[in-house]
Amino acid sequence: MALIQLFIWIQLVFAQAPQRVLSPVEESTHGASIESASANAASIFNAIHSSMRQWGSSIQHNGMSFFPAVVPKGTVLYHGDCNPIPPTHVDWLAFEIRHAELFTNGVCLSIPPSSEDSRHRSIWELQLEGGWDDPKRPPPGVRRAGNLQIYQANRPLKFLYVDGMGAAKSDFGPMDAQDRLLSLNFTRPAWAEWERVKDLCQLAAGWKLDGFIRMEAGFEIIKCDFSDGMDLLSARKRPPLESGGGLSLLEYMRDVSSRYNGIDGSRVFLDYSSMVSAYFYPTNLSNSDLDSDLPRLLFSTPAQLSRIRSDLGALILKADPYTSIDWQGVVDMISKEYSLRLQHMATDPPHVEILTTVNELVNLYVDYDDLDSPDHIEVCSQHYLHAVQPSTAQDHLIHAALSTVTHKICSTLFSVRKILFDGGEKSGVHPTSPAELIRSLMAWLDWPEWKFCGQCPVDEVCFVAVFPFGTAEDHFHPRCKNKTELEEFGRETNYWRRGRLPRLKPKPLAGEVV
Repeated sequence: MALIQLFIWIQLVFAQAPQRVLSPVEESTHGASIESASANAASIFNAIHSSMRQWGSSIQHNGMSFFPAVVPKGTVLYHGDCNPIPPTHVDWLAFEIRHAELFTNGVCLSIPPSSEDSRHRSIWELQLEGGWDDPKRPPPGVRRAGNLQIYQANRPLKFLYVDGMGAAKSDFGPMDAQDRLLSLNFTRPAWAEWERVKDLCQLAAGWKLDGFIRMEAGFEIIKCDFSDGMDLLSARKRPPLESGGGLSLLEYMRDVSSRYNGIDGSRVFLDYSSMVSAYFYPTNLSNSDLDSDLPRLLFSTPAQLSRIRSDLGALILKADPYTSIDWQGVVDMISKEYSLRLQHMATDPPHVEILTTVNELVNLYVDYDDLDSPDHIEVCSQHYLHAVQPSTAQDHLIHAALSTVTHKICSTLFSVRKILFDGGEKSGVHPTSPAELIRSLMAWLDWPEWKFCGQCPVDEVCFVAVFPFGTAEDHFHPRCKNKTELEEFGRETNYWRRGRLPRLKPKPLAGEVV
């Protein structure tokens, strides 16, 4: 119960921060390039692979990419609120019913009799009106149970999907893309959610969007205008916490974990052919945190960030997810082909076993009339890309990135094959072992599925830190957890507050990450 209350309360601090507007001269440079896409190929691959997927977006939570998105007509969405009537201001929607249910417990305030307004009001209404801005004290009145509202889209709804864990109000990177890039705000605290949402919805109006899709422990929508595009189907009063209402964290995480590989149901369509990513640009993505390899926008120049935002705004107005190339499908085919077998070879099995596995992967691309042809690597690299016909500039950037990834995979596999055929490792010609080459490749690829726990017992769930839950250990080393273990963390050990805490260093990766 305390964890559910934590989930509600940690979003309640807001602040104001100034913005810097750039000159047209500053906005005229720093364009996207094939060179940048190739240099950041592994990150682009992972961004596409993890888009609208809970697992990879949790592991690599500092999102650097944006995708125009459509929620189709007829899609059912959920909202937890104090009142049974729809909000009259910007508010949040959930794709999953249990996600919204969290916000029906403890969100309503009974204003003390001395107040001029004695009606039940939500915490979010007080925030919006500036009625409560002190994070060190609770709001006035008693928290009460609210209502679960169910909506249905009466037309296609247009959004911008911000990848990574874009709803994690944390001070070490999840908010960079929204604050520093979309809002050009370089001083806003991570917890200043209302100010952030005001900026985002102002952008949405100019870009003709209904709002934004982000992820925390579940995917959410910032709906800038609840009165447009949705029909209220029902509003059900929920039980108060003291009468047994509310979800256990285990039950809630079962729901979240069911979306590790996607939210299913064709509820969101992404326009990959209009993807815009900081990885496409010559942008400084350095992270000053020695404990993290995740990208930041701390050292990107205002001119560079402004250019990316300008390009994004121009693309959104003509985006069409229904005609987009399914780049995620292409990435999935590549990942499914190599992921498990790379993982197996990295454990250093007998060389005959490695050679057998490598041959299973690359032998089909070898011309036995010309065994030493350098074309074998290129044939292997392009196998999953032949059928793709890039049309947009973004398609060409993505194609360059994926070509770089597949070339790295194929060239490594052919190198391993040559070592084993030549016996070079024993003779000293090839001092690097086959398994070491595979581990170096895996470190460069950094595929998030390699951190997955596998199948857990029925009373446990594979748990990775998802805002607002989890410890540093849960982020770096996810594992199966039961109900008791899930609830054994508090404010002091919360990973999402780790900027103020001693940090757990991740395990070192094998090989050099380029």
